[in-house]
Amino acid sequence: MSSTDYLRRLVDHGHWANERWMTQLDNQLLSDERLRQLMSHILLSEQVWFQRISGAPLDREIWRTLGTSEMQALHARNRVTYEDLLGHARDRPIAYERFTGERYASTVSDILLHLCLHGMHHRGQMARHASERQLPAPNTDFLNYCIVNGL
Repeated sequence: MSSTDYLRRLVDHGHWANERWMTQLDNQLLSDERLRQLMSHILLSEQVWFQRISGAPLDREIWRTLGTSEMQALHARNRVTYEDLLGHARDRPIAYERFTGERYASTVSDILLHLCLHGMHHRGQMARHASERQLPAPNTDFLNYCIVNGL
């Protein structure tokens, strides 16, 4: 399997995992502010990176908590952007400035991989938070994604 195929699978896993968490939040965990904040952060961070790639002004409020419908709408928009970026120009370098003021350049592929790993990191925090409070958490690990989707 090529690295392109692996990146596609990781992006698809991220969409699936985000959707499972958003469903769980909507059904049982809506009142847990920390879980809602972390899910919002995943989606808002994706949006900021897509703004960097496109040269659009940045929404710097990546830790605000979104409502359920806002999360779903942002997830849908981000999904379209992922598809567009996966379709072409993955090796294109993007010059950007981090919120800390540091300047770097990374390829679109590396930014997409970063977003996949960033989402996994925060979904892991969500699972731990839920477990510590004896709240239901969806199994969103990569192998479960593969099993559930027959991959």
